[in-house]
Amino acid sequence: MSETSPSNKLIITQASNPGKTNKNMEDAHKLFVAPATGPLGDQITVALVADGIGGQAGGEEASRIAVETIEQYFQANPTSDPAQAISSAMEAAHQAIVKHKGADPKLAGMGSTITLAAFTSAHVYIGNQGDSRAYLVRNSAIKQLTVDHTWVQEAITAKRISPEEAQVHPNRNILKRYLGMPGTISFDPPREEPFDPGDTLLLCSDGLSDLVADKEIEGLITQSPKSSANKLVHLALERGGFDNITAIVIQSPGPTTAPIGANRPVSPALIAGVAAGVGIGVVALGILAFMIFGNTPSTTLPVVSPTLQVQAITTARPTEPATPAVSGVVAATVTPLPTFTPAPTSTPYNPAAPVLTSPGNNQVFEGSGARPVLTWTGPAELPENVYYVLTFTRNAGGANPRREEYALREKQWTLPAGESANLIAAGTLRFEWSVAIRRAIGVNLDGSRQWDPTLNVSSSAFVFSWRSPTPTPTATWTPPPQPTVRPTQDRSGPGQPPPPPPPPPPPPSTPVR
Repeated sequence: MSETSPSNKLIITQASNPGKTNKNMEDAHKLFVAPATGPLGDQITVALVADGIGGQAGGEEASRIAVETIEQYFQANPTSDPAQAISSAMEAAHQAIVKHKGADPKLAGMGSTITLAAFTSAHVYIGNQGDSRAYLVRNSAIKQLTVDHTWVQEAITAKRISPEEAQVHPNRNILKRYLGMPGTISFDPPREEPFDPGDTLLLCSDGLSDLVADKEIEGLITQSPKSSANKLVHLALERGGFDNITAIVIQSPGPTTAPIGANRPVSPALIAGVAAGVGIGVVALGILAFMIFGNTPSTTLPVVSPTLQVQAITTARPTEPATPAVSGVVAATVTPLPTFTPAPTSTPYNPAAPVLTSPGNNQVFEGSGARPVLTWTGPAELPENVYYVLTFTRNAGGANPRREEYALREKQWTLPAGESANLIAAGTLRFEWSVAIRRAIGVNLDGSRQWDPTLNVSSSAFVFSWRSPTPTPTATWTPPPQPTVRPTQDRSGPGQPPPPPPPPPPPPSTPVR
Protein backbone atom coordinates (compact mmCIF):
# COMPACT_ATOMS: atom_id res chain seq x y z
CA MET A 1 0.00 0.00 0.00
CA SER A 2 1.23 3.46 -0.80
CA GLU A 3 2.24 5.78 2.00
CA THR A 4 2.16 8.94 -0.09
CA SER A 5 0.39 12.06 1.06
CA PRO A 6 -3.33 12.45 0.29
CA SER A 7 -4.32 14.24 -2.87
CA ASN A 8 -7.00 12.25 -4.71
CA LYS A 9 -10.54 12.21 -3.33
CA LEU A 10 -13.32 9.68 -3.00
CA ILE A 11 -16.59 10.87 -4.50
CA ILE A 12 -19.39 9.81 -2.16
CA THR A 13 -23.12 10.33 -2.62
CA GLN A 14 -25.93 9.05 -0.47
CA ALA A 15 -29.73 8.86 -0.52
CA SER A 16 -32.27 7.54 1.97
CA ASN A 17 -36.07 7.34 2.06
CA PRO A 18 -38.54 5.74 4.52
CA GLY A 19 -40.59 4.20 1.70
CA LYS A 20 -44.31 4.30 0.99
CA THR A 21 -45.79 2.15 3.76
CA ASN A 22 -45.66 4.66 6.65
CA LYS A 23 -43.02 2.52 8.31
CA ASN A 24 -40.71 4.02 10.90
CA MET A 25 -37.30 4.98 9.53
CA GLU A 26 -35.23 2.03 10.78
CA ASP A 27 -32.34 2.49 8.33
CA ALA A 28 -29.28 4.40 9.51
CA HIS A 29 -26.10 5.29 7.63
CA LYS A 30 -22.85 7.12 8.32
CA LEU A 31 -19.70 8.43 6.62
CA PHE A 32 -16.64 9.43 8.61
CA VAL A 33 -12.86 9.64 8.57
CA ALA A 34 -11.08 7.64 11.29
CA PRO A 35 -7.47 7.75 12.53
CA ALA A 36 -5.03 5.15 11.22
CA THR A 37 -1.44 4.17 11.91
CA GLY A 38 1.47 2.42 10.22
CA PRO A 39 1.45 1.87 6.46
CA LEU A 40 -2.14 3.13 6.18
CA GLY A 41 -1.08 6.71 6.81
CA ASP A 42 -2.95 8.86 9.27
CA GLN A 43 -6.56 8.21 8.27
CA ILE A 44 -9.03 5.87 6.60
CA THR A 45 -12.55 6.52 5.31
CA VAL A 46 -15.44 4.44 6.66
CA ALA A 47 -18.98 4.15 5.28
CA LEU A 48 -21.75 2.00 6.73
CA VAL A 49 -25.45 1.18 6.37
CA ALA A 50 -27.58 -0.43 9.12
CA ASP A 51 -31.17 -1.70 8.93
CA GLY A 52 -32.98 -2.01 12.27
CA ILE A 53 -35.12 -4.97 13.34
CA GLY A 54 -37.88 -5.14 15.91
CA GLY A 55 -40.56 -2.67 14.84
CA GLN A 56 -41.76 0.44 16.65
CA ALA A 57 -38.87 2.12 18.47
CA GLY A 58 -36.79 -1.08 18.64
CA GLY A 59 -35.58 -1.04 15.04
CA GLU A 60 -34.74 2.65 15.07
CA GLU A 61 -32.84 2.28 18.33
CA ALA A 62 -30.90 -0.78 17.17
CA SER A 63 -29.63 0.74 13.91
CA ARG A 64 -28.72 3.98 15.70
CA ILE A 65 -26.77 2.09 18.36
CA ALA A 66 -24.97 0.02 15.69
CA VAL A 67 -23.86 3.06 13.70
CA GLU A 68 -22.81 5.12 16.74
CA THR A 69 -20.93 2.25 18.40
CA ILE A 70 -18.96 1.40 15.26
CA GLU A 71 -17.94 5.02 14.73
CA GLN A 72 -16.93 5.36 18.38
CA TYR A 73 -14.77 2.24 18.12
CA PHE A 74 -12.92 3.45 15.02
CA GLN A 75 -12.37 6.92 16.49
CA ALA A 76 -11.07 5.54 19.78
CA ASN A 77 -8.82 2.87 18.26
CA PRO A 78 -6.49 4.08 15.48
CA THR A 79 -5.94 1.03 13.31
CA SER A 80 -3.21 -0.45 11.17
CA ASP A 81 -5.37 -3.49 10.35
CA PRO A 82 -8.77 -2.57 8.85
CA ALA A 83 -10.03 -6.16 8.79
CA GLN A 84 -9.39 -6.61 12.50
CA ALA A 85 -10.94 -3.21 13.25
CA ILE A 86 -14.11 -4.11 11.33
CA SER A 87 -14.55 -7.39 13.23
CA SER A 88 -13.96 -5.73 16.60
CA ALA A 89 -16.29 -2.81 15.80
CA MET A 90 -19.13 -5.15 14.77
CA GLU A 91 -18.65 -7.20 17.95
CA ALA A 92 -18.79 -4.00 20.03
CA ALA A 93 -22.03 -2.97 18.26
CA HIS A 94 -23.54 -6.41 18.88
CA GLN A 95 -22.76 -6.24 22.60
CA ALA A 96 -24.11 -2.69 22.85
CA ILE A 97 -27.47 -3.74 21.36
CA VAL A 98 -27.69 -6.82 23.59
CA LYS A 99 -27.03 -4.69 26.68
CA HIS A 100 -29.57 -2.05 25.64
CA LYS A 101 -32.41 -4.46 24.98
CA GLY A 102 -31.66 -6.39 28.16
CA ALA A 103 -32.62 -3.32 30.17
CA ASP A 104 -36.09 -3.05 28.60
CA PRO A 105 -38.30 -6.13 28.01
CA LYS A 106 -40.25 -4.21 25.36
CA LEU A 107 -37.12 -4.19 23.18
CA ALA A 108 -36.47 -7.93 23.43
CA GLY A 109 -36.76 -8.44 19.65
CA MET A 110 -34.53 -5.55 18.58
CA GLY A 111 -31.48 -6.01 16.37
CA SER A 112 -29.79 -4.59 13.27
CA THR A 113 -28.11 -5.61 10.06
CA ILE A 114 -24.86 -3.93 9.10
CA THR A 115 -22.63 -3.54 6.08
CA LEU A 116 -19.54 -1.35 6.28
CA ALA A 117 -16.55 -0.47 4.14
CA ALA A 118 -13.15 0.85 5.23
CA PHE A 119 -11.11 2.50 2.44
CA THR A 120 -7.32 2.68 2.38
CA SER A 121 -5.09 4.02 -0.37
CA ALA A 122 -5.71 1.17 -2.80
CA HIS A 123 -8.06 -1.30 -1.11
CA VAL A 124 -11.47 -1.58 0.47
CA TYR A 125 -12.34 -3.89 3.37
CA ILE A 126 -15.94 -5.08 3.68
CA GLY A 127 -17.78 -6.51 6.70
CA ASN A 128 -21.45 -7.41 7.04
CA GLN A 129 -24.04 -9.09 9.20
CA GLY A 130 -27.58 -9.71 7.90
CA ASP A 131 -28.88 -8.81 4.45
CA SER A 132 -27.63 -5.26 3.85
CA ARG A 133 -25.28 -5.53 0.87
CA ALA A 134 -22.11 -4.22 -0.74
CA TYR A 135 -21.62 -4.24 -4.54
CA LEU A 136 -18.54 -3.43 -6.62
CA VAL A 137 -18.96 -2.01 -10.13
CA ARG A 138 -15.87 -2.09 -12.34
CA ASN A 139 -15.61 -1.90 -16.14
CA SER A 140 -19.41 -1.92 -16.43
CA ALA A 141 -19.61 -5.22 -14.53
CA ILE A 142 -21.16 -5.72 -11.09
CA LYS A 143 -20.18 -8.09 -8.32
CA GLN A 144 -21.86 -8.63 -4.95
CA LEU A 145 -19.16 -8.58 -2.27
CA THR A 146 -21.29 -9.66 0.70
CA VAL A 147 -23.19 -12.86 1.44
CA ASP A 148 -26.68 -12.52 2.90
CA HIS A 149 -27.23 -14.20 6.26
CA THR A 150 -30.80 -15.22 5.45
CA TRP A 151 -32.94 -18.33 5.24
CA VAL A 152 -33.10 -18.22 1.44
CA GLN A 153 -29.33 -17.79 1.03
CA GLU A 154 -28.76 -20.89 3.13
CA ALA A 155 -31.32 -22.70 1.00
CA ILE A 156 -29.55 -21.56 -2.20
CA THR A 157 -26.19 -22.70 -0.83
CA ALA A 158 -27.71 -26.08 0.04
CA LYS A 159 -29.25 -26.19 -3.48
CA ARG A 160 -32.78 -26.53 -2.11
CA ILE A 161 -34.03 -23.54 -4.11
CA SER A 162 -32.71 -21.54 -7.06
CA PRO A 163 -31.73 -17.84 -6.95
CA GLU A 164 -34.81 -17.09 -9.07
CA GLU A 165 -37.08 -18.87 -6.57
CA ALA A 166 -35.41 -17.00 -3.72
CA GLN A 167 -36.47 -13.64 -5.18
CA VAL A 168 -40.15 -14.40 -4.54
CA HIS A 169 -39.90 -16.90 -1.67
CA PRO A 170 -42.04 -15.99 1.39
CA ASN A 171 -39.03 -16.52 3.65
CA ARG A 172 -36.63 -14.31 1.70
CA ASN A 173 -36.48 -11.70 4.50
CA ILE A 174 -35.97 -14.11 7.38
CA LEU A 175 -32.58 -13.34 8.93
CA LYS A 176 -30.37 -16.04 10.42
CA ARG A 177 -27.67 -13.67 11.74
CA TYR A 178 -27.76 -10.03 12.82
CA LEU A 179 -26.36 -7.70 15.46
CA GLY A 180 -28.17 -8.16 18.76
CA MET A 181 -29.41 -11.68 17.97
CA PRO A 182 -29.94 -14.06 20.91
CA GLY A 183 -27.43 -16.81 21.57
CA THR A 184 -23.96 -17.12 20.10
CA ILE A 185 -23.05 -14.88 17.17
CA SER A 186 -20.38 -15.50 14.56
CA PHE A 187 -18.83 -13.10 12.04
CA ASP A 188 -17.46 -13.82 8.58
CA PRO A 189 -13.88 -12.61 8.06
CA PRO A 190 -13.94 -9.16 6.42
CA ARG A 191 -13.30 -9.21 2.70
CA GLU A 192 -10.41 -7.30 1.10
CA GLU A 193 -10.72 -6.04 -2.47
CA PRO A 194 -8.55 -3.76 -4.64
CA PHE A 195 -10.26 -0.41 -5.11
CA ASP A 196 -8.85 0.98 -8.34
CA PRO A 197 -9.38 4.31 -10.07
CA GLY A 198 -12.78 4.24 -11.74
CA ASP A 199 -14.19 1.60 -9.35
CA THR A 200 -17.50 2.26 -7.61
CA LEU A 201 -18.83 0.67 -4.43
CA LEU A 202 -22.49 0.59 -3.40
CA LEU A 203 -23.67 -0.03 0.16
CA CYS A 204 -27.45 -0.50 0.48
CA SER A 205 -30.26 -1.84 2.64
CA ASP A 206 -32.59 -4.60 1.44
CA GLY A 207 -35.26 -2.02 0.67
CA LEU A 208 -33.18 -1.29 -2.45
CA SER A 209 -31.75 -4.71 -3.36
CA ASP A 210 -35.18 -6.41 -3.03
CA LEU A 211 -36.68 -4.18 -5.75
CA VAL A 212 -33.79 -3.30 -8.07
CA ALA A 213 -31.93 -6.02 -9.99
CA ASP A 214 -28.13 -6.25 -10.02
CA LYS A 215 -27.95 -5.41 -13.73
CA GLU A 216 -30.04 -2.29 -13.16
CA ILE A 217 -27.71 -1.20 -10.37
CA GLU A 218 -24.77 -1.78 -12.71
CA GLY A 219 -26.38 0.25 -15.49
CA LEU A 220 -27.26 3.28 -13.37
CA ILE A 221 -23.88 3.41 -11.66
CA THR A 222 -22.02 3.01 -14.96
CA GLN A 223 -24.04 5.73 -16.65
CA SER A 224 -24.03 8.36 -13.90
CA PRO A 225 -22.18 7.42 -10.72
CA LYS A 226 -22.53 10.87 -9.13
CA SER A 227 -26.34 10.76 -9.27
CA SER A 228 -26.86 7.00 -9.07
CA ALA A 229 -27.69 6.91 -5.34
CA ASN A 230 -30.62 9.24 -5.91
CA LYS A 231 -31.78 7.36 -9.02
CA LEU A 232 -31.53 3.95 -7.34
CA VAL A 233 -33.69 5.05 -4.42
CA HIS A 234 -36.24 6.57 -6.79
CA LEU A 235 -36.41 3.36 -8.80
CA ALA A 236 -37.15 1.34 -5.64
CA LEU A 237 -39.86 3.86 -4.71
CA GLU A 238 -41.44 3.54 -8.15
CA ARG A 239 -41.70 -0.21 -7.60
CA GLY A 240 -43.61 0.08 -4.35
CA GLY A 241 -41.12 1.26 -1.74
CA PHE A 242 -42.27 -1.47 0.66
CA ASP A 243 -39.37 -0.87 3.08
CA ASN A 244 -36.91 1.83 4.09
CA ILE A 245 -34.41 2.45 1.27
CA THR A 246 -30.80 3.58 1.72
CA ALA A 247 -27.88 3.77 -0.71
CA ILE A 248 -24.31 5.06 -0.40
CA VAL A 249 -22.25 5.19 -3.60
CA ILE A 250 -18.47 5.63 -3.31
CA GLN A 251 -16.35 6.17 -6.42
CA SER A 252 -12.61 6.26 -6.85
CA PRO A 253 -11.97 9.00 -9.44
CA GLY A 254 -10.05 8.13 -12.54
CA PRO A 255 -10.33 5.69 -15.42
CA THR A 256 -11.27 2.10 -14.73
CA THR A 257 -8.14 -0.04 -14.81
CA ALA A 258 -8.78 -3.64 -13.80
CA PRO A 259 -11.57 -6.14 -14.46
CA ILE A 260 -13.40 -7.56 -11.47
CA GLY A 261 -11.45 -10.47 -10.09
CA ALA A 262 -8.00 -9.16 -10.98
CA ASN A 263 -5.52 -9.56 -8.15
CA ARG A 264 -3.45 -6.48 -8.91
CA PRO A 265 -4.11 -3.18 -10.69
CA VAL A 266 -3.18 -3.10 -14.38
CA SER A 267 -2.65 -0.41 -16.98
CA PRO A 268 -5.54 2.03 -17.36
CA ALA A 269 -5.90 1.41 -21.12
CA LEU A 270 -7.04 -1.59 -23.07
CA ILE A 271 -4.57 -2.01 -25.97
CA ALA A 272 -5.63 -3.74 -29.17
CA GLY A 273 -3.64 -4.46 -32.33
CA VAL A 274 -5.14 -3.23 -35.54
CA ALA A 275 -3.73 -4.24 -38.96
CA ALA A 276 -3.26 -1.14 -41.15
CA GLY A 277 -1.97 -2.91 -44.24
CA VAL A 278 0.75 -5.17 -45.57
CA GLY A 279 4.15 -4.12 -44.24
CA ILE A 280 2.67 -1.81 -41.58
CA GLY A 281 3.30 -2.70 -37.96
CA VAL A 282 0.78 -3.02 -35.21
CA VAL A 283 -0.73 0.30 -34.20
CA ALA A 284 -1.28 0.75 -30.52
CA LEU A 285 -4.85 1.65 -29.68
CA GLY A 286 -6.27 2.64 -26.31
CA ILE A 287 -9.58 3.41 -24.90
CA LEU A 288 -10.42 6.94 -23.90
CA ALA A 289 -10.54 7.26 -20.12
CA PHE A 290 -13.80 8.12 -18.48
CA MET A 291 -14.16 11.47 -16.82
CA ILE A 292 -11.55 11.94 -14.11
CA PHE A 293 -12.84 13.28 -10.81
CA GLY A 294 -9.52 13.90 -9.06
CA ASN A 295 -9.44 17.13 -7.09
CA THR A 296 -13.04 17.84 -8.06
CA PRO A 297 -14.52 20.23 -5.51
CA SER A 298 -17.39 18.99 -3.35
CA THR A 299 -20.81 19.75 -4.78
CA THR A 300 -24.37 19.22 -3.69
CA LEU A 301 -26.46 17.13 -6.06
CA PRO A 302 -30.04 18.20 -6.76
CA VAL A 303 -32.71 16.62 -4.60
CA VAL A 304 -35.23 15.07 -6.95
CA SER A 305 -37.84 14.37 -4.29
CA PRO A 306 -38.52 16.51 -1.21
CA THR A 307 -38.23 13.36 0.93
CA LEU A 308 -34.82 12.36 -0.42
CA GLN A 309 -31.64 13.52 1.23
CA VAL A 310 -28.75 13.47 -1.24
CA GLN A 311 -25.34 15.00 -0.82
CA ALA A 312 -21.90 14.69 -2.30
CA ILE A 313 -18.99 14.28 0.08
CA THR A 314 -15.29 14.29 -0.70
CA THR A 315 -12.77 12.72 1.63
CA ALA A 316 -9.02 12.74 1.21
CA ARG A 317 -7.21 9.51 0.37
CA PRO A 318 -3.58 8.80 -0.51
CA THR A 319 -2.70 8.58 -4.18
CA GLU A 320 -1.37 5.64 -6.12
CA PRO A 321 1.79 6.06 -8.23
CA ALA A 322 0.86 7.58 -11.59
CA THR A 323 0.53 5.19 -14.52
CA PRO A 324 2.26 6.27 -17.75
CA ALA A 325 -0.09 7.58 -20.41
CA VAL A 326 -0.68 5.45 -23.50
CA SER A 327 -0.03 7.01 -26.88
CA GLY A 328 -2.40 6.69 -29.80
CA VAL A 329 -5.54 7.12 -27.69
CA VAL A 330 -8.78 6.88 -29.64
CA ALA A 331 -12.38 7.43 -28.58
CA ALA A 332 -13.92 4.47 -26.80
CA THR A 333 -17.24 2.98 -27.78
CA VAL A 334 -19.78 3.72 -25.06
CA THR A 335 -21.71 0.67 -23.92
CA PRO A 336 -25.44 1.56 -23.79
CA LEU A 337 -27.24 1.40 -20.46
CA PRO A 338 -28.82 -2.01 -19.98
CA THR A 339 -32.58 -2.05 -20.27
CA PHE A 340 -34.29 -2.16 -16.88
CA THR A 341 -35.83 -5.50 -16.04
CA PRO A 342 -39.23 -4.92 -14.42
CA ALA A 343 -39.75 -6.30 -10.95
CA PRO A 344 -41.74 -9.55 -10.84
CA THR A 345 -45.45 -8.86 -11.12
CA SER A 346 -48.20 -10.89 -9.51
CA THR A 347 -50.68 -12.92 -11.53
CA PRO A 348 -53.87 -10.85 -11.97
CA TYR A 349 -56.55 -11.91 -9.47
CA ASN A 350 -59.79 -9.98 -9.06
CA PRO A 351 -62.05 -11.67 -6.51
CA ALA A 352 -65.33 -10.29 -5.20
CA ALA A 353 -65.19 -8.67 -1.79
CA PRO A 354 -66.00 -10.91 1.18
CA VAL A 355 -69.45 -10.54 2.78
CA LEU A 356 -69.69 -10.76 6.57
CA THR A 357 -72.40 -13.17 7.76
CA SER A 358 -72.07 -13.74 11.51
CA PRO A 359 -72.33 -12.22 14.01
CA GLY A 360 -74.77 -9.75 12.59
CA ASN A 361 -74.04 -6.07 12.67
CA ASN A 362 -74.69 -4.58 16.14
CA GLN A 363 -75.40 -8.00 17.66
CA VAL A 364 -74.96 -8.24 21.44
CA PHE A 365 -73.47 -11.23 23.27
CA GLU A 366 -73.88 -11.74 26.99
CA GLY A 367 -72.28 -14.06 29.49
CA SER A 368 -69.04 -15.97 29.84
CA GLY A 369 -70.30 -18.93 27.85
CA ALA A 370 -70.64 -16.92 24.64
CA ARG A 371 -67.77 -17.39 22.17
CA PRO A 372 -68.61 -15.62 18.92
CA VAL A 373 -67.62 -17.38 15.71
CA LEU A 374 -66.93 -14.83 12.97
CA THR A 375 -67.93 -16.08 9.51
CA TRP A 376 -68.02 -14.62 6.01
CA THR A 377 -68.47 -15.64 2.39
CA GLY A 378 -65.74 -15.62 -0.25
CA PRO A 379 -64.15 -17.59 -3.09
CA ALA A 380 -64.32 -21.38 -2.77
CA GLU A 381 -60.51 -21.59 -3.00
CA LEU A 382 -57.78 -18.99 -2.64
CA PRO A 383 -54.64 -18.98 -4.83
CA GLU A 384 -51.27 -19.60 -3.27
CA ASN A 385 -50.09 -16.78 -0.99
CA VAL A 386 -53.56 -15.19 -0.97
CA TYR A 387 -55.30 -14.90 2.42
CA TYR A 388 -58.38 -13.62 4.15
CA VAL A 389 -57.01 -10.86 6.38
CA LEU A 390 -59.28 -10.37 9.39
CA THR A 391 -58.93 -6.97 11.04
CA PHE A 392 -60.27 -7.17 14.58
CA THR A 393 -60.40 -4.18 16.92
CA ARG A 394 -61.12 -4.66 20.61
CA ASN A 395 -62.77 -1.80 22.53
CA ALA A 396 -63.44 -0.01 19.25
CA GLY A 397 -64.32 3.62 19.82
CA GLY A 398 -63.26 3.46 23.46
CA ALA A 399 -60.10 4.13 25.40
CA ASN A 400 -57.00 2.17 24.36
CA PRO A 401 -58.44 0.23 21.41
CA ARG A 402 -56.39 -2.78 20.33
CA ARG A 403 -56.21 -3.60 16.63
CA GLU A 404 -55.08 -7.04 15.44
CA GLU A 405 -54.75 -8.75 12.07
CA TYR A 406 -55.05 -12.45 11.31
CA ALA A 407 -54.11 -14.06 7.97
CA LEU A 408 -56.50 -16.97 7.42
CA ARG A 409 -57.27 -19.49 4.70
CA GLU A 410 -60.66 -20.49 6.15
CA LYS A 411 -63.81 -18.38 6.13
CA GLN A 412 -64.28 -18.28 9.87
CA TRP A 413 -62.51 -17.33 13.09
CA THR A 414 -63.44 -18.03 16.71
CA LEU A 415 -62.60 -15.65 19.51
CA PRO A 416 -59.83 -17.42 21.49
CA ALA A 417 -60.79 -19.27 24.67
CA GLY A 418 -59.85 -17.43 27.83
CA GLU A 419 -61.06 -14.08 26.53
CA SER A 420 -64.45 -14.45 28.22
CA ALA A 421 -63.21 -14.03 31.79
CA ASN A 422 -61.40 -10.83 30.85
CA LEU A 423 -64.46 -9.53 29.06
CA ILE A 424 -66.77 -10.29 31.95
CA ALA A 425 -64.45 -8.41 34.28
CA ALA A 426 -64.35 -5.48 31.86
CA GLY A 427 -68.11 -5.08 31.61
CA THR A 428 -69.28 -4.08 28.13
CA LEU A 429 -66.87 -3.96 25.19
CA ARG A 430 -67.44 -3.01 21.56
CA PHE A 431 -65.73 -4.88 18.72
CA GLU A 432 -65.31 -3.92 15.08
CA TRP A 433 -64.22 -6.37 12.39
CA SER A 434 -63.80 -6.62 8.65
CA VAL A 435 -62.24 -9.08 6.20
CA ALA A 436 -60.09 -8.34 3.12
CA ILE A 437 -58.57 -10.59 0.47
CA ARG A 438 -54.83 -9.88 0.16
CA ARG A 439 -51.73 -11.43 -1.41
CA ALA A 440 -48.55 -11.96 0.64
CA ILE A 441 -45.36 -10.96 -1.19
CA GLY A 442 -42.86 -11.45 1.62
CA VAL A 443 -42.23 -11.80 5.33
CA ASN A 444 -41.00 -8.96 7.52
CA LEU A 445 -38.19 -9.41 10.00
CA ASP A 446 -40.68 -9.53 12.89
CA GLY A 447 -42.50 -12.45 11.22
CA SER A 448 -45.45 -10.43 9.89
CA ARG A 449 -46.35 -10.62 6.22
CA GLN A 450 -45.71 -8.00 3.56
CA TRP A 451 -48.83 -7.40 1.45
CA ASP A 452 -49.17 -6.66 -2.24
CA PRO A 453 -50.66 -3.13 -2.38
CA THR A 454 -52.41 -3.90 -5.68
CA LEU A 455 -54.70 -6.56 -4.13
CA ASN A 456 -56.84 -5.34 -1.23
CA VAL A 457 -60.53 -6.28 -1.64
CA SER A 458 -62.28 -5.57 1.64
CA SER A 459 -65.72 -6.15 3.15
CA SER A 460 -67.67 -3.52 5.01
CA ALA A 461 -67.10 -3.34 8.77
CA PHE A 462 -69.43 -4.94 11.32
CA VAL A 463 -69.75 -4.18 15.00
CA PHE A 464 -70.80 -6.42 17.87
CA SER A 465 -70.81 -6.00 21.64
CA TRP A 466 -70.05 -8.29 24.52
CA ARG A 467 -71.33 -7.46 27.96
CA SER A 468 -71.49 -8.98 31.38
CA PRO A 469 -74.89 -10.48 32.26
CA THR A 470 -77.19 -8.24 34.34
CA PRO A 471 -77.00 -9.57 37.89
CA THR A 472 -80.32 -10.88 39.41
CA PRO A 473 -80.99 -9.39 42.92
CA THR A 474 -80.72 -11.99 45.70
CA ALA A 475 -84.06 -12.49 47.65
CA THR A 476 -83.87 -11.57 51.36
CA TRP A 477 -85.82 -13.78 53.82
CA THR A 478 -88.16 -11.79 56.09
CA PRO A 479 -89.73 -13.61 59.05
CA PRO A 480 -93.57 -13.49 59.19
CA PRO A 481 -95.12 -10.89 61.54
CA GLN A 482 -95.74 -12.10 65.09
CA PRO A 483 -99.20 -11.46 66.79
CA THR A 484 -99.24 -8.81 69.47
CA VAL A 485 -99.82 -10.30 72.94
CA ARG A 486 -101.42 -7.96 75.44
CA PRO A 487 -100.77 -8.48 79.13
CA THR A 488 -103.65 -9.75 81.29
CA GLN A 489 -105.30 -6.95 83.32
CA ASP A 490 -106.20 -7.30 87.06
CA ARG A 491 -109.73 -6.03 86.95
CA SER A 492 -110.26 -6.31 90.75
CA GLY A 493 -108.05 -3.51 91.78
CA PRO A 494 -109.11 -0.01 92.62
CA GLY A 495 -109.93 2.25 89.80
CA GLN A 496 -110.82 -0.62 87.56
CA PRO A 497 -114.26 -0.90 86.01
CA PRO A 498 -116.64 -3.47 87.59
CA PRO A 499 -116.84 -6.85 86.05
CA PRO A 500 -119.54 -7.32 83.50
CA PRO A 501 -122.94 -8.53 84.83
CA PRO A 502 -123.72 -12.21 84.64
CA PRO A 503 -125.73 -13.32 81.65
CA PRO A 504 -129.58 -13.46 82.09
CA PRO A 505 -131.14 -16.81 83.00
CA PRO A 506 -132.58 -18.88 80.24
CA PRO A 507 -136.35 -18.54 79.60
CA PRO A 508 -138.67 -21.07 81.34
CA SER A 509 -139.59 -24.10 79.45
CA THR A 510 -143.37 -23.43 80.12
CA PRO A 511 -145.27 -20.12 80.31
CA VAL A 512 -146.17 -18.80 83.85
CA ARG A 513 -149.86 -18.52 84.50
